[in-house]
Amino acid sequence: MSHAVREAGPGDLFPLVPLVEGFHAETDVQPSRPVAAVLDRLLRDPSVGRVGVVEDAERVIAYVAVGFGFSLEFGGRDGFVDELYVAPEARRSGIGRALLTWAIAEAEGAWSLGALHLEVDRRDQRARDFYAALGFETRTRYMLMSRRATRPEERNGKRP
Repeated sequence: MSHAVREAGPGDLFPLVPLVEGFHAETDVQPSRPVAAVLDRLLRDPSVGRVGVVEDAERVIAYVAVGFGFSLEFGGRDGFVDELYVAPEARRSGIGRALLTWAIAEAEGAWSLGALHLEVDRRDQRARDFYAALGFETRTRYMLMSRRATRPEERNGKRP
């Protein structure tokens, strides 16, 4: 079955918010800012990244969010698959593969990225095999580390 992927725009904000919140709930992600505000920025500003979506006859059922960065190692602009989510009732139907195939094609084409990165749970062999089949390679020498930025109100001793 073929799944058409299209680039999301500002009009997709409200259909996407419940999916993003579903992904966060399933993966125990605690966003540092309201989902709608951050997603709205991503959908309105193509310089920071892009979102691809798949719809069924009634609604958006899956998305991939790619954020853009810059890498000296990879020759300029690169991308990070920040989130990939398929609604539970639509899983195991090829939608995830369609979304990543779209992101890869756009990365190598219109977006002109030097690399596309993603993170995966080291214990999830099925996911690792899935990504490897699409050409993603494990970089065993490196480990992703993160530091959350402190917001101005937190630096001033105030909590939101």
